[in-house]
Amino acid sequence: MVSERWVFPGTVLGVIEEYFPGSYVYELDGRLYSSVIGVPRLDMVRRVVWIDPVNRVQMPSPGSMVYAYVVSVRDESSLLRIVATDLRRPYKQGYVGILHISQARQDPSERSLSDIIRVGDMVLARVLSKNNPYILSLKVPRAGIVLTMCPKCVSYMRLKGGRLACPRCGFEESRRVSPLYLSI
Repeated sequence: MVSERWVFPGTVLGVIEEYFPGSYVYELDGRLYSSVIGVPRLDMVRRVVWIDPVNRVQMPSPGSMVYAYVVSVRDESSLLRIVATDLRRPYKQGYVGILHISQARQDPSERSLSDIIRVGDMVLARVLSKNNPYILSLKVPRAGIVLTMCPKCVSYMRLKGGRLACPRCGFEESRRVSPLYLSI
């Protein structure tokens, strides 16, 4: 085990025969390396080495609610760009989210994901997995669209009587909207 107080990315921490790699530690050719700047920690009972990073990387965790932009929509799956857990503190790096129709459909009339979300929508969703790309779900309270634009005139739509309405052209539609919808 390395005897330094601080380690840098690429510092050898040990070999795979001695320890299992924990958080922020990776294995390459039988050696364990640090992937971040931090202090190495060791659990001798479980034989695990990990790093307590100096700067914790902000990332989604399972069960957390995240804001994400819809990048692409197909009939059964959608690709989203996760931007924040709290809109006042967006993530510095990008994360990818995948939404499957089984985690979005709540009504039999919703035949495809394009009936629920569209490209450019910002949604509030729950994170189900712990690795990037993250599996997301809209089948939780408060989840749904939090911001969208009119497909006809591209102005921000407002929530009016439970329906989305465009203040510019008057276009209206009914989709799954979060109670936290942002009115701009």
